[in-house]
Amino acid sequence: MGTQEIIAQSIQDVPALSPSASSIIRLIAQEDYEFEDIIDLVRVDSGLTTRILRLVNSPAYGLMKPVQSIERAVVLLGSQTVVSLALVNLNAQLVEKELQGYHSARGVFWKHELRTALAAREVARLTDIGVTPDLAFTAGLLHDIGKVAISQYQTRTGQDLMPYVMDNDAVDYLELERRHLGTDHCAVGGEIARQWNLPGSLETSIQYHHEPHKAPAGYRPLVYMIHLGDVLAMMSGWGTEIDTLKYTLDEGYSSYFALSFDQIAMIMMEVDDQFRSLEEDKSIHPE
Repeated sequence: MGTQEIIAQSIQDVPALSPSASSIIRLIAQEDYEFEDIIDLVRVDSGLTTRILRLVNSPAYGLMKPVQSIERAVVLLGSQTVVSLALVNLNAQLVEKELQGYHSARGVFWKHELRTALAAREVARLTDIGVTPDLAFTAGLLHDIGKVAISQYQTRTGQDLMPYVMDNDAVDYLELERRHLGTDHCAVGGEIARQWNLPGSLETSIQYHHEPHKAPAGYRPLVYMIHLGDVLAMMSGWGTEIDTLKYTLDEGYSSYFALSFDQIAMIMMEVDDQFRSLEEDKSIHPE
């Protein structure tokens, strides 16, 4: 088989989302939803319920009395952590793997996804353009999923490109992927999103997060949030190694949200604080 056929098969081999993860993600993608709706979805997944109760009663939260009610636990943790917990099984199978094609060690990719999600959520909180922080967080958490499917098929490509990437500040890694693989991680991620039957907002943010100006107009505010969150994560030193900061910044984001230097700095500081806190909550990390 040629490279295209192999990558297509790799997409098919990506594990399906669990029913609860899929339902929670689709719920959060809606413009409005009730917290009780999330609780109802959690109740029918015994594994997710167990992880939520274990986390909320962990020393990291320091509660005086143990929480036994799933309703109380979900309210205390918030939808962001519930989404992370719902994706733990997927993370264990995919996100925690070493991505050799990107020279990315085990766990690095997940940390980049998490920091992008946190940054995108902070942008959503600071702006008022119709994107909920929960949706921005979820989209950020999934934005680079295409890298997992193509990494093993570009191991040699990554080695061959390393000298060029390191010596050329103007290189756009997305174009290099297309040139050497006939596709890129954004397009592959979009195919995975369609395979998972994700809402259009999430599919679009995955497929166009490096080229937000190409996204359908109605989805661009969200896609630009993920685009900027991705850049801020890389600027903080948390990329996926070989391609870190090797993408073109689409300054069109300023048409949707004009953030000052001080606001950008505040977002990066807030992400650092939240990331350290989440690092202590080992229950949201794949085993």
